Amino acid sequence: MKKTILSAVAILLSVLNAFAENNNDTTIVYNGMNIHLSASDASSVNVNITKANSTVYTAVYEEKSDSASAKTTYHISEDIPLLNLLNKNNKQRSSFNHHMSGFSVGFNSPMNTVNDCPDNNVARSINITFIPFEKAWGFTKNFGLGIGLGFEWENYRLTDDEFFKYENGSLNLVDVKEAFNNPNASVDESKLRTFGFIMPIMLEINRGKYNSPFISMGIVLNVVPTSHYYSKVSVDDQIMKYKTRGLHHNVFGCDLMAQLGCKKVGIFARYSMTELFKSDHGPKMNTLTVGLSWYFHF
Repeated sequence: MKKTILSAVAILLSVLNAFAENNNDTTIVYNGMNIHLSASDASSVNVNITKANSTVYTAVYEEKSDSASAKTTYHISEDIPLLNLLNKNNKQRSSFNHHMSGFSVGFNSPMNTVNDCPDNNVARSINITFIPFEKAWGFTKNFGLGIGLGFEWENYRLTDDEFFKYENGSLNLVDVKEAFNNPNASVDESKLRTFGFIMPIMLEINRGKYNSPFISMGIVLNVVPTSHYYSKVSVDDQIMKYKTRGLHHNVFGCDLMAQLGCKKVGIFARYSMTELFKSDHGPKMNTLTVGLSWYFHF
C-alpha cells in the first residue's frame, strides 16, 4: 500500500511539473500509458489517459481562485485516475476464478491395508462432499490459490463373510462362521461411516475464465468428530445386528488431492495420508477416493 501511494504521488508531481513548464499541451508516458494534459481555456485543464490506443480515463479539471490569498486551486471532481487503475488491477487479482465450491460424489477404495482388512464394495462405498464456502486469490490472471470449507460424509461397504466386531476398544476382523461356530452364518450387511469437516487448499491453473478448462492440486485438511459401524449377521433363521459408535478413529487427517475439468464439471482424486484408525484400534488402512464434482460459481 505504501508503494502504491508513493508511486501515485511521484507520477502526479511529475505530471504537474511538466504541465507547469508547458502550460498549453503536455504528454507524459508512463508504464504504457499516455497522460495528455491540455488547457482548453484560462480556467480549466483537460486530462486524457490512453493505453493501447484506447481511452482509459478522461476528465476536465476546473480552476477555482481565492482572490484574498492569491491562490489558484484545480478542483478534481473525480477520483485520481491512476489510483482507479491500481484498484482495478487489485480487484481483478482478488476475484480469481477458482473451482472450489460445489458438490462432489466419489467412491472409496482402501489402499495399503494391513491386518487382513476385508474387501469393500467400491460401487457402494460412497463419499459425498459439499463445500459452500470459498476464498480465492489470483497471483496472475491464469494462476491462483483457493481455500474452501465444507462437510464430508464417507461410507465403506464391506464384502465377504468377514465383518468387524468391536472388542476391547478395537475394531477386530472376525470370520462370521468361526465366530458363531455355524457354517450357515453369513454377513448380510457390513458398513463403516464417518462424518466430518474438510478444508481444501488448492492451487489452480485455468485460462482466466470460469468457463474454461482447469487443473488444480493441493491438500485437504479434515476433522472427523464422529464415526460408527453397523453390521447385520444371519445365523440360520436368526438375524443379529451390531452397532458401534465412537470408534477409535483419527480425528485429524490430511489428504492429497488433484482436480481436472472444464466449466462447472470436473473429476477428482484424493489419497489419504492419514490412516483411518488409530494405532492398535483397527486395521491400518489408507483410502483412495475418485469421483465427479459439480461446481458453483458465486
